[in-house]
Amino acid sequence: TMQVFALLFVFFTLSFGATIPINWINTGYDDLTVQVGDEVVFTWDTATQDHTVLKVSQSAYDSCTFTARDGDGDGSHTWLAAESQLGDNYFVCTVSIHCNVGPQKIKITVVD
Repeated sequence: TMQVFALLFVFFTLSFGATIPINWINTGYDDLTVQVGDEVVFTWDTATQDHTVLKVSQSAYDSCTFTARDGDGDGSHTWLAAESQLGDNYFVCTVSIHCNVGPQKIKITVVD
């Protein structure tokens, strides 16, 4: 019936959240707010672009100070906005000066 369908739709929407794509290139990003359960998917073309994604502290985000070439660099990175991640989360590219120039970094705030 329609009521069962509606309940299943609500359940799956709440359970799985949205998928939020980010074209991870060397450019500036606006802060992003996501819900618990959303997936943030960073992608880039490894044939033409060299990038990484690394979750860092606010201090490392502000100063772009981290271990060089650390993080996921295989062309995509999926991050789940879990309840344990409520609040501000910081991501940077650790390739060369990408964090400073662009800047290739983003603050993602998780809300309930």
